[in-house]
Amino acid sequence: MKKIVKLSNVMSKLDASYAEEIKKAVEAEGKNVDDLEVFRKDWATETKAQLEEGSRTAIKYVSTRTVDQSGDVIVPKGVTFKQFKKTGMPVFYNHNYSMPQIGRDEWIKSDDWGVKVKQVYADTGEGTLSDILWKLTQQDMNKQSSVGIIPLEMIKERDPEFKPAIKELAKEWPEFKSTQKACNRIITKALLFEHSDVSMACNTDTDVLAVSKMFSDAGADEKLLKQLGLPLLGIVKEEEEEVDKFDLNEGDIEADESPDLDSDDEVIEIDVDNMQVVKVTKDEIKIEKPEKKPEKKKVTMVKAPRFIKLISGPTVSQEEVDEMVKAEIRKKLGRLI
Repeated sequence: MKKIVKLSNVMSKLDASYAEEIKKAVEAEGKNVDDLEVFRKDWATETKAQLEEGSRTAIKYVSTRTVDQSGDVIVPKGVTFKQFKKTGMPVFYNHNYSMPQIGRDEWIKSDDWGVKVKQVYADTGEGTLSDILWKLTQQDMNKQSSVGIIPLEMIKERDPEFKPAIKELAKEWPEFKSTQKACNRIITKALLFEHSDVSMACNTDTDVLAVSKMFSDAGADEKLLKQLGLPLLGIVKEEEEEVDKFDLNEGDIEADESPDLDSDDEVIEIDVDNMQVVKVTKDEIKIEKPEKKPEKKKVTMVKAPRFIKLISGPTVSQEEVDEMVKAEIRKKLGRLI
């Protein structure tokens, strides 16, 4: 959900008569619709909403003078509700104008601390969004609201009057001194045209999974969670599976029906009833690789040459034989002996 959107885009999603009222209001201030933006400012209360017994109403603040995470602060007395009151003061969920409103305000006003409302939750039946939000409010679990405002006048950090305005607010609001350094924009005049119950305000760390569980516990079905864009937690479909079992009792197999086993065969007994399936992670699975045997290197042995020559022919003297042998050796070795 965007926190700042073009006013023209928002007006195209509103009721035509309501959009026309807003257009008249901004033009009366000398503003152009195409030049303005809608700010959605969230607030999470720390105190339980005031409930009225026997009714589906809650009195609570939907905006305060605290600095939000965007660095904005809204001056409560500068917020006008004229157009909001003309349209019946509708309350939405998460600023979603395509869904039916979850209720309306009986009254709305501003005081020194913020914008306060008496909100009525619509009685639309068990399991509906309005009914779930009302139940969560009763349990002090629906504590977050968000206003849709159109800023008409504001003082930005770069403006020369910003520092004097900060000092003035610090004098009027004692708690502002500890957060004034985080402030970078002061909204001094704004038109409020709607407010919403929200699951996750911008000044909280609400987890979307926790919100989904909260709605599921309060009775939200799968269809509603999908419509709200929440993950389907807490809704588990149980499927029954038929499992074949061998119900053998001791003594059911006669001795002569036993299978033939050799004396060296190993018999493993498995207790089927007490078998357990253990979930293991990928890191816990160890695959033992076979040891790699070192490769044998082939070595070729080369023996020193031997020179043997059989000489046959006519009878020669011993001296001639020695000379012939020496000559042959010189030829082989290439050197003189």
